[in-house]
Amino acid sequence: MSLSHLKSFLMYFCFHY
Repeated sequence: MSLSHLKSFLMYFCFHY
C-alpha cells in the first residue's frame, strides 16, 4: 500500500463524514 493512497483514503473519509 502506498502512503499517498492511504492519505487519499483518509481525506476521502474525512470529506465523507
